[in-house]
Amino acid sequence: ELYSTFHRSLLPHLALGNIHLHRIHMLSDSQRSSLYQYYKQSVLPVLTPLAVDPAHPFPFLGNRKLYLLVAFQSHAPGIPSPIAFVEVPGVLNRLIPVNMDVPGYNYVLLEDLISEHLGELFFGLPMKAAFPIRVTRNLDINLLESEVVDLLSTIQTELKIREQAEAVRLEYAQDLPRELLDLIEKKLGLEDGDTYECPGPLAMADLNALYELNGEGWKYPAFNPRLPQRMKGNRSIFSLIREADLMLHHPYDSFYAIIELLHEAAWDSDVLAIKQTLYRTSGDSPIIDALILAAEQGKQVTAVVELKARFDESNNIVWARRMERAGVHVVYGFIGLKTHSKMTLIVRRENRKLARYVHLSTGNYNSTTARHYVDIGYLTARPEFGDDVTLLFNILTGFNIMGRSASELNPPSPMKTLIVAPLYMRDHLLGLIQREIDEQKAGGKGLIIAKMNALVDRRLIEKLYEASGAGVEIRLHVRSICCLRPGVPGLSETIEVHSVVGRFLEHSRIFYFRNRGKDDIYLGSADWMPRNMDRRIEVVFPVEDAEARRQIIHEILPTYWADTENSWKLDADGTYHRVDTQPQIVDCHQNFI
Repeated sequence: ELYSTFHRSLLPHLALGNIHLHRIHMLSDSQRSSLYQYYKQSVLPVLTPLAVDPAHPFPFLGNRKLYLLVAFQSHAPGIPSPIAFVEVPGVLNRLIPVNMDVPGYNYVLLEDLISEHLGELFFGLPMKAAFPIRVTRNLDINLLESEVVDLLSTIQTELKIREQAEAVRLEYAQDLPRELLDLIEKKLGLEDGDTYECPGPLAMADLNALYELNGEGWKYPAFNPRLPQRMKGNRSIFSLIREADLMLHHPYDSFYAIIELLHEAAWDSDVLAIKQTLYRTSGDSPIIDALILAAEQGKQVTAVVELKARFDESNNIVWARRMERAGVHVVYGFIGLKTHSKMTLIVRRENRKLARYVHLSTGNYNSTTARHYVDIGYLTARPEFGDDVTLLFNILTGFNIMGRSASELNPPSPMKTLIVAPLYMRDHLLGLIQREIDEQKAGGKGLIIAKMNALVDRRLIEKLYEASGAGVEIRLHVRSICCLRPGVPGLSETIEVHSVVGRFLEHSRIFYFRNRGKDDIYLGSADWMPRNMDRRIEVVFPVEDAEARRQIIHEILPTYWADTENSWKLDADGTYHRVDTQPQIVDCHQNFI
């Protein structure tokens, strides 16, 4: 599906914007000569040929690095063809500009340029062909609490070890001969089910660089995220939050509001403490800068950093060290649980008392992804939120009590506002679904609307089936994996599932339960998956503010359900089809802008 879209849709649309990817053999002699000069000066010195022969064993192929597998002519009949590898350097631009007589942007791929001159790299040995391949290795880090003494040092060691981890996937060019595929599978310990033939460029994410080009007609129109009306002016953000809760719908509402909150807290002499969870953040994060500034101003600053955030482990270690040097209390969470909740607590002295300001969110404190991910943040000064968030931070920075029995210690009872995993989130959600079942059976009209990234948890799925059997209407927005099958006679006839895939990545989690007309609304960091319920520290929280509730019930959720431009409907057989555009066309992302 990815490569079909690439060839049928993306390349023609790029061509309309005068952006072209060329094959070298289609270029003129002068253009190829110019590219050769670039190759000799800027590419050849970086290349390393890796032959495979009795003196050179099969090389280690790095995780998700692009290689050319080079096949040579056999020396004699019956003797296997020699092979070699050449890594396509990740330090060089994958897209190589070509000078053309026509206006626009013209490129060749770096691997094509290297392939064109492999004969020179291997001193004229007769070659058959070269084939791009890419290996993915298992980078999961699994730690046992009883075996870890220092979490930071253990993660640093694991990061070095995992670069040698076992291969789990091989992507290869469409025309790779079967005998070479068999050889690579054997060397990497893979089976046919672990390999993927790709009819196009591997490592497609590198082509994202094209989006930075200027052009019209092939890119979404630029837009400027807005500041909430209440934030326009010179009022302190603390006074705004005291006045009423504030909901931010990113990327439509600017993430600057959160950065401004932290900077104001850093400079405010009445702010005594700031606590924040950090899962993924950008490398030049203004969030990190604000926390460091606050620590330098003498505030009590605590950052709960998740070192086990996949693929961000190294980055997290770097800026965790930076914060520690500035005086921030950096806590690394628990060994067996990922801290995935998104929380900030600010303690401020007001009228000889302490007030607490809370920010809870469905998304990370990352100013880069906040421009492309759809998330919802919630700012409040309600005392009951402050009580619960304070308690949860004390759990996170203390000993791990998650999952321990009451005989070992006295775990916290359910909080007044927060629904916390792995303590009791699944049970609470099951109870909310059961309440809709009971209402339906009593002659009422049960309704559940849930928006999430993935729906995998068996117990929650079975409960939704039970609710459907009772007649409860269920509307699900599940962007990614959905293990529930809607519309199955006798099982899920009242369930409908949509997936919104468009300009922005849908990341917010919204859970609505009619509750006899009381309209319970929750936001949170958790998808309905076993890992979120059992192996992560997650927070789901109620939306109490009347205006925020109105926005979600009457604007956000209905707009998603009415969307026709970005929505796909899941059928009972597990396939998706585009949502019908009748009677009108609705683009939820454009509407929110």
